[in-house]
Amino acid sequence: MPSPALRRTPPTGAGPVLRRLVAALTVLVLALGAALAGPVPAAAADPAPGLTRVTSFGANPGALHMYVHRPPSLPAAPPVVVALHGCTQDAQVYADGSGLSRLADRYGFLLVLAEQTAANNPNKCFNWFRPADSRRGQGEAASIRQMVAHAVAAHGADARRVHVTGLSAGGAMTSALLAAYPDVFSSGAVIAGLPHDCARDTTAAYTCMNPGVDLTPAQWAQRVRDAHPSWAGPWPRVAIWHGDRDTTVVPRNADELRDQWTAVHGLSQTPTRTDVIGPNATRREQYAAPDGTVAVEVAEVPGMGHGTPVDPGTGPEQCGVAGTHFPDTICSGHWIAGFFGLDGSGGGPGTPPAPSGLAVTGATGSTITLTWSAVDGATGYTLYRDGAPVAAPAAPPYTDTGLAAGTDHTYAVAARDRDGRTGTLSAPVTARTTGGSTASCWTDDNYGHVRAGRATARGGYTYAKGSDQAMGLYNTFITHTLRESPAGHFTLADDGCVPAPEPPAPSGAATAATAAAPGGRTVSGCPASLRVPGAAHQRVSCLDELTTAGTVASGHTDPADWAGLTPKDLPTPSGVPGVQIDGYFPDTSATNTNHGWMHDAQFVLRLPDRWNGGLVVSGTPGNREQYANDRAIGDWVLSRGYAFAATDKGNTGTSFQRDGRRPGDAIAEWNTRLTQLTRAARAVVAQRYHRPPARTLATGMSNGGYLVRWQLENHPELYDGGVDWEGTLWRADGPHLFTFLPPALRHYPVYAAGGPAAGAARRAMHAAGYPAGSEFLWPYHHTYYWGLTQRIYREELDPGYPGADADYDWAARPERVRGAVDRIALTGRIGKPLMTVHGTLDVLLPITRDSDVYARMVREAGRGGLHRYYRVEGGTHTDALVDAFPDRLRPLVPCHRSAFTALEGWIGRGERPPAGRTVPLPAGAGAAELLAGCRL
Repeated sequence: MPSPALRRTPPTGAGPVLRRLVAALTVLVLALGAALAGPVPAAAADPAPGLTRVTSFGANPGALHMYVHRPPSLPAAPPVVVALHGCTQDAQVYADGSGLSRLADRYGFLLVLAEQTAANNPNKCFNWFRPADSRRGQGEAASIRQMVAHAVAAHGADARRVHVTGLSAGGAMTSALLAAYPDVFSSGAVIAGLPHDCARDTTAAYTCMNPGVDLTPAQWAQRVRDAHPSWAGPWPRVAIWHGDRDTTVVPRNADELRDQWTAVHGLSQTPTRTDVIGPNATRREQYAAPDGTVAVEVAEVPGMGHGTPVDPGTGPEQCGVAGTHFPDTICSGHWIAGFFGLDGSGGGPGTPPAPSGLAVTGATGSTITLTWSAVDGATGYTLYRDGAPVAAPAAPPYTDTGLAAGTDHTYAVAARDRDGRTGTLSAPVTARTTGGSTASCWTDDNYGHVRAGRATARGGYTYAKGSDQAMGLYNTFITHTLRESPAGHFTLADDGCVPAPEPPAPSGAATAATAAAPGGRTVSGCPASLRVPGAAHQRVSCLDELTTAGTVASGHTDPADWAGLTPKDLPTPSGVPGVQIDGYFPDTSATNTNHGWMHDAQFVLRLPDRWNGGLVVSGTPGNREQYANDRAIGDWVLSRGYAFAATDKGNTGTSFQRDGRRPGDAIAEWNTRLTQLTRAARAVVAQRYHRPPARTLATGMSNGGYLVRWQLENHPELYDGGVDWEGTLWRADGPHLFTFLPPALRHYPVYAAGGPAAGAARRAMHAAGYPAGSEFLWPYHHTYYWGLTQRIYREELDPGYPGADADYDWAARPERVRGAVDRIALTGRIGKPLMTVHGTLDVLLPITRDSDVYARMVREAGRGGLHRYYRVEGGTHTDALVDAFPDRLRPLVPCHRSAFTALEGWIGRGERPPAGRTVPLPAGAGAAELLAGCRL
């Protein structure tokens, strides 16, 4: 869920420019926060049927758009499903991506899609956090209610079978609709959403999304009851779907949703039954009412981030098109349709209860026999193996045949009534066939391996079961041979499959997995013996391409980590074969989910075959992970022959402040992690090339630039120099984030509102450091940067502050807060050459409050001879904004490269770099010319 920004009327100076910006950045990426973006959606090979716009469906107080998909063969009195898209999406995107249109054709329901507009919210989020839009009879909630009434009247739909589902902001609005209109909606499915009434303004919405809000079940339930106090009828049934690695709307929200709706139904928070469903073993918990119907169910999708899970294909349990916020994992629409009772599988009132006493009575090398207690009135049963129906026995017992020796399977059974409706599932049991000691070999694409249970899919990538070896992207285009030995343990065997003994247990402090991953090459010269000193785990791969020209396809980078940091037209170099090592150092925090490791202090090292003798080390901007610099820095230095190493700094995401025991610990860890990686990377370079690096350079942007400054001040012995790209300034006496962000939060709304006070507010913004001429950037930064940045760093360094962020007064805070900042403060006492590049239109770290001050600190420390400082006219904090304002901004990436090249000449050949100055914006230069170079 990108930012829940609210704008009924765009702020002064925004209008079409802000809308163009939002279109250019289809997902939000915070340069001082966590990356929220995902891969670009794939084109639909079989797009969903088109939608019909309905322009007159009532008073429409929420100013929403209504679309309908009516299946060609719609039964009489059909059920209705209302779908609500996520932020930045629209009705057609959600219909295509989720697969709901195809499911409507398959199951015969009327699909209604509500669509948000940019006039209501610039990021097209439903305003779930705004009481005027989420209460009964008001705003957007009332508009959606009118859409239902129109659908029932115009299409003869069954008003007793109306359901609602939504993603992210649409999921949060789904919660609001279920609470406000229990007389309209019989059930709902909340996907990556939040509990009803968690937030009533934008600031609270951020807190609800991450880290979440903890209330008792009774407190949550009361908020639902308060939405319609006079309601005395049955409450809607609720399905809750959430990825277990969602860092946008954290999984805690699924727990709070479960607490809210189980308490509304008067049920315990302990599930009645638990099973696994789908091809990726999604964990499902069901909470049954006294009559046996499932009132609440929670589906936790393993390895999935933020989005609506889909499983593209034409199978009976498949749906959707994989893409941004539509991760390829499991067809949630199929299971939600079953929960709604739309697929004939039951689960609703009147269907048979779950059979009891399911047990295994026998097993051979290829069969498993089961029995269970008969259900009164049942005309037959449906048996499920590993989440899928496999048989329809008339009565118990039943023998399942054709199984592989030595394999495990999970079974459940449901009764069918005389109308063929399937009731609720029994409690599951697990059984194992006998035998299975002989190795078997299997060749299939990654999708087929996962479907067959030989591999798992996590975060869009595939891993062999048992060995957890990386197999690349989860799709049908990558094929591998897997060797199974012993039963259930699979290893890559692309070089020839022969029986192998059981793998030995790992030894030593660090475990190592070595494989030629997709896109790599299995060759005798691949240096599998490389070891990263101090690492707890590592994985070595020999790749044909170390830049993002190849690592995206091979699964050796994460595009979401570097999205939004570079201009869209930045060229990608290629032709850099070599070795990549992924791994992590010992750590106690677990916010980084890359590779399914759930472990912080992750790193990546890339060692090109054609090495120039140098090493570049980098920390990430914001709170991103180790691949954040791949496009902006890594690709370019690798193409020049450098080895490249990067770290996640030991904690990630907008809840990074939870790491550590005292204020400042999390940021202090960033510094120690880069020092740790530099020492380890220098050792690995010596192993690989049989000599140490001739030069070691540190570079990074934003928080990564802060790390460069700190390293050259505190560990100059490790480096030959560094390039600081708009580094963050911390000093106990200020200026820093806490001295210039609160004035922006305080004065910008007054400026944006216009009127007599706007001029004074604008002057106050300029006085706080935001330069004249940068006003066109203020609306975007107020919506997406300033508030969140202030909050997450204030929670790290001053967690005891009780007031509003706009009222924060650094000078009035206790001495202990100043001490926390002093722990991470910079001094200017650099010990090796440093190049600093900063844009004059940076309105996240205003140049006069950051790099101007740091340059003065360096001079006052007597180190001015080691420093060159370039103020770049037209540069701003995030280069992706150049795509939205090409006539006003210039990219900084070429200036960073020019500074890096000048540093090479300075330390390598003794060539003095150009004197520090303000680099003018060339008159008449176009976007292509500015991207091609930057003359310092």
